[in-house]
Amino acid sequence: MSEDEAYLCEYKEKYDNTKEIRAKAYNIISEILKIQCPHYTFVDVDYTALVYDNLFLCMKEKITDFYIEKNRSGKCIFTFDEILRQIEIDYHEKIDTVAYQYFQVLRSIRDAYAEYPSEPWNNCAESNCRDCADSDVCNLFKQVSILNGKSETDKNRIIHNLILKTPQVGKNNNLPQDSLVSHLFLNLLDEIETLGLVRNDAYETIKDGNRTYRLTLDSSYDIDEFQKNLREELEKETDRSLLYECDVLITDRLCEENLFFNGGDVNVLTGNELSEISGITSSTVEKMKKDCNRPKIIRLIDRKTALGELK
Repeated sequence: MSEDEAYLCEYKEKYDNTKEIRAKAYNIISEILKIQCPHYTFVDVDYTALVYDNLFLCMKEKITDFYIEKNRSGKCIFTFDEILRQIEIDYHEKIDTVAYQYFQVLRSIRDAYAEYPSEPWNNCAESNCRDCADSDVCNLFKQVSILNGKSETDKNRIIHNLILKTPQVGKNNNLPQDSLVSHLFLNLLDEIETLGLVRNDAYETIKDGNRTYRLTLDSSYDIDEFQKNLREELEKETDRSLLYECDVLITDRLCEENLFFNGGDVNVLTGNELSEISGITSSTVEKMKKDCNRPKIIRLIDRKTALGELK
């Protein structure tokens, strides 16, 4: 056996997509932890997914450092003992963090993306994006690749800007599920070529040179719930400029022509009310103008409307 064959051999078991690969890896990690750390009574699929991502990040960092510091012709070897040490780390405390909530959304994006080519509503000819001859011109493939290449900090900001809220630890945060991610996030990235990640870590596109459409994965079913979530978020120390720079928010199912946004106040006005307030010069309205240099109206549109206006 040559030296290389000690490290390189074909893995016999085959998988259709990355979701299946992850599921197999989660199972292997779980079995290892049963043997090595039987006192870890908290191990479940969510926990093994967290271990997998931390292991993947560790391997990625080692490979990157190797190519930066050493000659590319050498061997970058990650031993089983090193893998085992990473798996045995107690990551349980990370579950009680906001970052873990963001990780759950990112996991939904990855899982939905792995199955996306086989979904009946798209026109994909391949079952795996990496095997597709058109991947170099596919906006979905490009955008997911960009997202996966970001640092953990950047990913957290991107997910925050997608769900428009900071999840609370230990609570049911109604985070977007695979089905919502698939038909809203992935479908729009696939069909709207101009929609993509921009410098402010938000998914946006501009129409007619001046109207900014921003994508959100907010899963609210009614406008009152959306207002409540948005108002609570704006009371925190967040970057409100993202909303000021947005003219249209693409949502799952909400449609509202007039979302009046002014500082920390978010109220829905009907078209008649909007016309009435435009001509009022009372002290209340004047104070409102002073409180915010850029009061504006944001439209809410659902996925089908977005496709009609942008595709």
